[in-house]
Amino acid sequence: MKRVLSFFCGCLLLSCQTAPPPGEDNTDYRQEMRRLVIDLSAYARLRDSDFILIPQNGQELISGAARDYMESIDGTGREDLNFGYTGDNRRTPEKENESMLALCRMFASRGKTVLVIDYCRDESKADMAFAANEREGFLSFAAPDRNLRQIPPYPETPRHTGGQNITSLGEGRNFLYLINDDDYRDREDLLRDLRKTDYDILIIDLCFQESFWTAS
Repeated sequence: MKRVLSFFCGCLLLSCQTAPPPGEDNTDYRQEMRRLVIDLSAYARLRDSDFILIPQNGQELISGAARDYMESIDGTGREDLNFGYTGDNRRTPEKENESMLALCRMFASRGKTVLVIDYCRDESKADMAFAANEREGFLSFAAPDRNLRQIPPYPETPRHTGGQNITSLGEGRNFLYLINDDDYRDREDLLRDLRKTDYDILIIDLCFQESFWTAS
């Protein structure tokens, strides 16, 4: 099976904009962040037309004149949609859930893949998160550890594993988010565990213990 190897944008996109005192600062920070993502996308795709860009959080950037921003990304990542907003393994309050969900739906309606990371350890809560995300057509990942250093023990096999080749982000039906290598002694240990999984999409860090991964 082919897997898409994808990296989240290294910075968390700011999801709010606080107005400074009058006369001190007229910067449109949301527009500046949109411009940064657009420039990053253009730079990367000049060098690799298959480059995948998935900003995490900051879905509020869709507001306003954001057409160029939407065209520059392939998907959007959303933490804490169903679990984790006020603490790991805790249900996200309804008000916050509804606000984030509305924004994620806007991305999905524009053909962007929505990847949701919920922070919950209990199997029943992982099932609830998956069911809620599946209803929306979002890809779901229930992380038992907010440091994202574990391959979840549950479920034993990723949901929707079908054995098909995955050649684009849009074809993926599940994903692994593992960006912390603290539990691994060397890169071969990590690679061994990744090979044992059957996730369509692997999201890992650019480095292993400050040493860049190579294409091979």
